[in-house]
Amino acid sequence: MTPTSLLIRVQPISTKKEDYEQLLIKTIEQEFEHNLSQQIYLSKDCWNVILTAKNTTIQSIINYDILNTTKTADKFRELILTKSIDSPSPTSVALAYFLIRFEETFLKFDKLLCIFST
Repeated sequence: MTPTSLLIRVQPISTKKEDYEQLLIKTIEQEFEHNLSQQIYLSKDCWNVILTAKNTTIQSIINYDILNTTKTADKFRELILTKSIDSPSPTSVALAYFLIRFEETFLKFDKLLCIFST
């Protein structure tokens, strides 16, 4: 989940920045736990990239809080959105890696099919 989609999905439950930070982190953890069963379909490398993306996203949220004096949840939300626009999200990087690996695997499989079908 990209920070932008996370912010759209998860609205602040109070005006306190700290509450919103914890809610965002909890949502990321829940989403990860929900998709944990997908691990069996991925290579160890792909799963590690996904795990790193999750942890990097959480750490980014924590760092935005530490490095900024924003007081309200709405301002914190704006800050995260502004910062996330400046660079690719960890999730986007993980997805790009996953798609490359999938394509490589598919091409190998396709070549095997061609060999066995001739």
